[in-house]
Amino acid sequence: MKRFLLNHLRNSFIIAAGIATVLSITITPASAQPALKPAPQQSNPSQWDDRSVYAFLAAELLSLDGDFEQAALALWPVARQVKQTDLYERVTLWAFQAKRHDVLYSAATAWEAQDPAAKQPKQFLEFLLIAVRLDRMAQLRKAGKPDEARDALLNAYAARARASSADTMLILAEQLEDDYHFDKALEVYTQSITLLSNKEFERVNLIQAKVHSIKAKRGDASSLAYLLNAQNKAIGAEKQMYTGFTVGVLRELEHYAEVLELIKDLPDSEQHYENALTYELMGQHGKAEALLRAALRKSPQSPQLLNTLGYSLVDRNPAPTLLAEGTTLLETAYKVSPNSYAIMDSLGWAYFRNKDYAKAQSLLQKSYDLKRDPEVAAHLGELLYVTGKTEQARKVWAQALAIDPKHKVLNSTLKRLGITP
Repeated sequence: MKRFLLNHLRNSFIIAAGIATVLSITITPASAQPALKPAPQQSNPSQWDDRSVYAFLAAELLSLDGDFEQAALALWPVARQVKQTDLYERVTLWAFQAKRHDVLYSAATAWEAQDPAAKQPKQFLEFLLIAVRLDRMAQLRKAGKPDEARDALLNAYAARARASSADTMLILAEQLEDDYHFDKALEVYTQSITLLSNKEFERVNLIQAKVHSIKAKRGDASSLAYLLNAQNKAIGAEKQMYTGFTVGVLRELEHYAEVLELIKDLPDSEQHYENALTYELMGQHGKAEALLRAALRKSPQSPQLLNTLGYSLVDRNPAPTLLAEGTTLLETAYKVSPNSYAIMDSLGWAYFRNKDYAKAQSLLQKSYDLKRDPEVAAHLGELLYVTGKTEQARKVWAQALAIDPKHKVLNSTLKRLGITP
C-alpha cells in the first residue's frame, strides 16, 4: 500500500500537544503530595469515626507502598462518608494511577459536585468519556475485534458533549476521519474551533485547512478554491502547511501537473518523496523509482521509503528479480515498523504475488482488522477469491464499497476479476 503520509503527519501535528494533555494527566508522586489529615474541612465532625480514621491511615500506608488500587478502594468509603474535597481528589488520583476507571468515575464525579469550579475533575471525566474509549478501540483492534473497536469509537463520539478541551476534540476528530466517518469528523473539527482561544490563530487556521481538505476531496469546489487561495497568499511555515493539504487534495483529484508545481513550495527534504508518489500515480514508474532509490540511499532504514518502493516493485507484476527485491524491502520495513497496518498490507500483497497464500492471509487479515481500509479490502478480497473463499471475499468487498464506493484500487480490482459490485 502506498501511503501518502505528508498530510497524515501534518494532521498529527494538530493534536500532538493534546495527546499529552489528555492521556497523560500530570500526577504528583505520592511522596510529594500534600499530607491529608483526618480532620473535617467544611464538614460535620461526627462524620469521622474510629473506623474511618483507621481506613484513612491504611489507605495512606498502601499508597506509600505503591498499591494505589487498594489505597483508592480503602479510602473511597471514607470519602463518601466524610464528603471532603481533598479526599475525593486523593481517591481520584490513586484510581487514575491504578487504572480503576470505575472508582475514578465515581470519585471525580463527587469531586466535581463538591467543587464545581475545579478544572481537574472535569479533565478526568473527559479522559474517561473519550480518551479511555479511544484507547479501548485501539486495544480491540490489536485483539482482532474491529467491529467492537468501531463501537468504542462511536461511543467516544457520543460522549463528545462532555468535552471541554479542544485537544480532546481534535484527537477524536482525527480518529473519526481516519476511520472514514467524515461527516462526524467535520462536526467535531468544527466544534473544536469553538473551544480554542481567540489568540490561537495558527491552530484555528490549521483546523480550518483540515476541514476544507476533507470537503474538497469530496468534491466541494469552494473548499478547493479556499485552499488554493490560502496557499497562494501564505508565507513561511503557514505556506508549507497549506501546500501540504492542497497537494493531498489535488493528487486525490488527479490534477498532477498542479501537484508537481506546488511541491516546489515544500521543503527540499519532502520534495523527492512527494514527487515520487505523484509520478507513480501518473504511471511514470521509472521516474518514481529513481527518486525513491536516491532517497533510500540517504535513509536506508526509513519504513516509509522501504514500504513505498517495495510496494511499487511488487505491485507492477515485475520480473522475478524485482519481485524478490520488493519483498525483501517490505520485510525490512515490517521489521522496522511491525505495527503499521499499511506495511502489513504491502508485505501481505507481496506474499500473495509470491503465491505464499498462508503468509499473505495472515498479514492481510491482521491489517484489515487494524483498519478497514478499502485498499486492504481489495487485496484481502482478491486473496480470498483466488483461494476459493468467494463468499468471504464478497463480504469484504461489500464492506469496503460501503465506506468508499469510488475507491480506485478497489474498483479496478473488481473490474479486473470480472466482479460486479
